[in-house]
Amino acid sequence: MRASIKKFVISITALTTLLTLAACGNSQNTPVEEQSKSSNSEVITEMPEEQKTINTEKSPSIDNSAEISSSLDNQMPPPFDENTDSGSDANSGFYQPCNRILDNVPTELLRLRDENEVNDWIKSFSSIANAPDSIDEYVNIYSFVTRFDITKKEAETALAYYIDSDDKMISISSEQLDIIFSGDIKAITQSFASEYSIVIGEFVYCPNWIYTHSVDDYKRLGITAEAIEVRADLYADFYFTDEARTAFSDKLSDYTGKDVKLNNKASFVSTKDTTAIKEDSLIVDDEPYSEIEDIEE
Repeated sequence: MRASIKKFVISITALTTLLTLAACGNSQNTPVEEQSKSSNSEVITEMPEEQKTINTEKSPSIDNSAEISSSLDNQMPPPFDENTDSGSDANSGFYQPCNRILDNVPTELLRLRDENEVNDWIKSFSSIANAPDSIDEYVNIYSFVTRFDITKKEAETALAYYIDSDDKMISISSEQLDIIFSGDIKAITQSFASEYSIVIGEFVYCPNWIYTHSVDDYKRLGITAEAIEVRADLYADFYFTDEARTAFSDKLSDYTGKDVKLNNKASFVSTKDTTAIKEDSLIVDDEPYSEIEDIEE
């Protein structure tokens, strides 16, 4: 598969497909984008717009380079079944650090620079086996305009069809474009992070990062058990294999000290004293979940 600048919209999910096939032969499935057409443009189906992030006052003082790759959790099985269409569209959020506004790069923007140079830049990124932890480490609008010195005026002209569009599937507001061109990585990351991602300062950890890294990395980078708990309920949305679901549940349980079950919707049961817990079965928008009361010491 090759990326075509003439008729293609680059998103992180499209990138993962390209790089998996071209670079690493990874056995994990990557999301298959469902596209909708408007006028002469192609866009990826809208990701959830609600942006729930876990933020801290400042970024951790750490080295996010070679030390990260050395602590990948090699015990984890491939998350999805490559032999079946196991909800690949729904699994796109597993790989995407940010929402569709930042992660989808419209063709009109890509055409502002030389096609060969853009293609080479796209291919320069590593495969999905190495989940990024920063918005400058994968293809998105911010990394593109930064790498190719796109001015805000150029972007506004190229994206005129998208800016403040009534079509919510493709719309980019003027305010959102202002944030992207602010150059403030922390503000951009926290504004556009996917609801599935955990944000700490200017760093973003998508479910793929959480899945493939060790709990030692969680601790070292300041990813708290509470942050994992908030996201685990959403992680249950993905179509993991049974083996992957069990392995991921066990890993999160070990780290949080609670029994995390990623079956349909995650639930948490304290491993300390289950007899002291009260559960109320609630239904919200036909989605079941459990409400757990804190245990009084």
